[in-house]
Amino acid sequence: MPDPCVLALGLVSGCAGWLFNMIATGAPSWRTVQGVPGAAEGTVIHQGIWDMCVEVPGSDLVCPHQEPDYFAEGVVKAARGLMVTSVVVTGGALVSAFLGVRCWRPSPDLLLAGLSGVAVFCGGIFSIIPVAWFTSELKSIKASGTDLRVGYCVVMGFIASAFQFIGGACLMTCWYDFSKKRKRAAQARAHPRDPPRSETCAPDRTCRVTAAVALGDIEPRSSSSRLRESVCTEQRD
Repeated sequence: MPDPCVLALGLVSGCAGWLFNMIATGAPSWRTVQGVPGAAEGTVIHQGIWDMCVEVPGSDLVCPHQEPDYFAEGVVKAARGLMVTSVVVTGGALVSAFLGVRCWRPSPDLLLAGLSGVAVFCGGIFSIIPVAWFTSELKSIKASGTDLRVGYCVVMGFIASAFQFIGGACLMTCWYDFSKKRKRAAQARAHPRDPPRSETCAPDRTCRVTAAVALGDIEPRSSSSRLRESVCTEQRD
């Protein structure tokens, strides 16, 4: 059976990665744009993959703010699909992981928990690809300002991917125990052990019990035990 602490770490890390991934997907702060020509000093544009907001000093945050050229970028479109895929895959994998670990039962479902770990790990891959791609293309994506900086959603995306990798790896350790269990079962089938000896004879044999102690041929081993000799002969047709 795998270590319960490892399974707990896998579930907690997977849930944390999924939560951070959802925030990174929906929040409009993948990139911040400052130094916008014609805007008030200190104006900041927060750009996400679904929405965009403008923060003006002394006023409330204005959403949405439309910039068609930004949303037409290929990296933004790819980030939408990959991040949503990561959220869906990781969420489904966590449900399967909880059913596989089965904290309410003595032993977990090793195969289901291991497959859930693979899905959580794949969810981390789906999220780190758009985050890393967006970061590499940060300066080349069209912007209305000159000062471009990474938003907090990119940072949370990297953290979410790291948690998903850790959680997936911890859950995949169930496969090690699953393989050992299968190997032991295969060895047991290939080399069956002799059945344990019983005090009674098999059904196809007849027993004749002689009291050797009573005859005085053998001394008793202890006062509390009696020595009996069972002689079994096979029945012949």
